[in-house]
Amino acid sequence: MIEECDVHDAEMKRMGREIYLRSGGMLYVITPLLMESKTDRIKLNEENSAYSWVTADELYRHETVTKFKETFGMLTAK
Repeated sequence: MIEECDVHDAEMKRMGREIYLRSGGMLYVITPLLMESKTDRIKLNEENSAYSWVTADELYRHETVTKFKETFGMLTAK
């Protein structure tokens, strides 16, 4: 969380299964993490261009990266 968005107090709540995506001849390995923080201040690094805060219900109305919604559902299931 520090490298990606400059959040220093994040606590990992859950870790999902790795997701493998191939795009443009590259293989990307994504490890989904559910993190919790007391701050809502975000400072994105050069790899990111934008963010927005949404509720879990609002998430399903937004365009996201491949498999994000399914992974979020697995991470937040009780």
